[in-house]
Amino acid sequence: VVETQYCITLDRIFAIEDEGTRDWLVEQIIQNDAQREEWVRLFAIDTFKGDLTTPGYTEPLKPEFLKAHPTLVVDTRHFDEAFKLRLLAAIPDIDEETDGLLIHSENFQALNLLKERYRTQVKCVYIDPPFNTGGDFPYKDSFRNSSWIELFWDRLNVSLPIFSPEGNYFIHLDHNAIHYGKLLFEMTFPEINELIFNTNATKDEESGLFSYKSFGQKFVRQHDTILHGYNSTINFVKLWKPNRNTSRLDLGQLDLISRGKVSTPRSLEDFEFYIEKYQDGTLVEHIVDRGEEKIFPIGDIWNDLYSFTQSEMRVSENLSFRTQKPENLVRRIIQTCTVPGDLVLDFFAGSGTTPAVSHKLRRKYIGVEMGDYFETTYQEYDATSKTWIEKLGILGRMKNVLHGDVAFKACGKDRRSTLSKEIGWAGGGMFKYIRLESYEDTLNNLELKRTEAQQSLLEKYAAFREDYMLHYMLDVESRGSASLLNIDRFEDPFNYKLNIATGTVGETKPTVVDLVETFNYLIGLRVKTMDDVRGVRVVTGLNPQGERVLILWRKTKELDNDALDEWFRKQGYNTKDQEYDVIYVNGDNNLENLRKADQTWKVRLIEEEFQRLMFDVADV
Repeated sequence: VVETQYCITLDRIFAIEDEGTRDWLVEQIIQNDAQREEWVRLFAIDTFKGDLTTPGYTEPLKPEFLKAHPTLVVDTRHFDEAFKLRLLAAIPDIDEETDGLLIHSENFQALNLLKERYRTQVKCVYIDPPFNTGGDFPYKDSFRNSSWIELFWDRLNVSLPIFSPEGNYFIHLDHNAIHYGKLLFEMTFPEINELIFNTNATKDEESGLFSYKSFGQKFVRQHDTILHGYNSTINFVKLWKPNRNTSRLDLGQLDLISRGKVSTPRSLEDFEFYIEKYQDGTLVEHIVDRGEEKIFPIGDIWNDLYSFTQSEMRVSENLSFRTQKPENLVRRIIQTCTVPGDLVLDFFAGSGTTPAVSHKLRRKYIGVEMGDYFETTYQEYDATSKTWIEKLGILGRMKNVLHGDVAFKACGKDRRSTLSKEIGWAGGGMFKYIRLESYEDTLNNLELKRTEAQQSLLEKYAAFREDYMLHYMLDVESRGSASLLNIDRFEDPFNYKLNIATGTVGETKPTVVDLVETFNYLIGLRVKTMDDVRGVRVVTGLNPQGERVLILWRKTKELDNDALDEWFRKQGYNTKDQEYDVIYVNGDNNLENLRKADQTWKVRLIEEEFQRLMFDVADV
């Protein structure tokens, strides 16, 4: 992990109990011009006018202005490390209060990093991968055909360890790849459904057929296929809909969620129906009385959800992202297999629709994307106008979601999604985003070192030289490289640097990486607290075995073993007590150790565990 940041709305900062911490954080926000300028660009706060009760925009901002706009989003990237650490220290249960995780990375390595932390926890996977069309994507979309199969097959398999046995797995494809996707799904899941999404749906079933496609010498293609894979232990929520042309239920594009009143429902009267909607800032089950109105179960042909061929959709949520999917499509998928608090995964996140919808529906989520459109904004070249156009990226879209999705600037127009209006979404929340070291970064940080004795032997034995070059040189001569974990540098774990690509071809810069966050993922830690206590970074949480874990990071030259012993005593810790089951410490130490019942030690060296887990590739 080369960077870890958090986005959090102001209402959560104002809710911090410790007054000193709360006031200090607010003062730092007021003084931060970079944060204020982002709010101007994203939310146009410089146009907010004051009145008798609400203060208007000023420079610098005032505390009263911040309190009046509680869904403004603070991005810790604009602040120093001290701000981020003090903010996290004020959160009583970090992972529990973090709504989602966004990862800027190639998805294969991201999924590998997530295995221990999220094993069997994902209840819904929805992915919309490249369709094998011949166009160019960051994931090369011109792979034919075995390469496309290999790309998807590898990622399907590496995602399965975090997929719940009761989960539902959806992959969205078109005619270019559906046959290959189905073949791979048949090799993975015992049960498969094919869902047909009408990409030209309108209220009038036929009117959507007439477009520029109408004059081609072939049948008009107007659907994608969504494959649905699952096991016999599936958790499935049955959805229903009215006739949307004649209904008086005022559902818009929402579906009715059903709950059986009896163990084996046999009629509509055996169900209770509701929609998920916000009431006073809380997502509630709003009971719907259908009266005498007829409703119908959602089938495998979806022709009732608007797509971006319709003008209403183009002016409400379109980001001009070529493969963007409608929010109500993803909403239907999520509601048919999850409840609030369940975890949703999309490792081809694209424009960020899955994280956006998950956040509004109070589902936890993970989104992975490697493209430039991960950023708050990005530039895309328009061949027609021959100009570069600024567009809203995933981070920008999610910041707008947290702000309430009131209206955001994209493609030169104001946008507000239909889903946000229909469920009464008003904003708020917190998500984390991280960036991972790329394969290119790893190669850039390899340092090959050959001793004079090794060189002499290679020159003397020519027959051995070729075998050495092919099978041993990289392993032997690259040991100690930063990207292969230089243990000696753990003496200052907060200044461990790699040369990270800047985005300009061939250019890198030394960047401090996040060893603390990386280690948390390697051991699968569910982080509860994180704080800096008198020179020691203290992390607590639960590991996948349910054991209580304490992790201590220090600069070993500034806090030697005697000083660590004294620090440990003053903090009231004792390796013999039952407060923690496992304790990790970087650097050799004198802490008294205990052998546990499973023959492992209670106090463990971070370096040893880091080295073992970082390069344990048995399942990859």
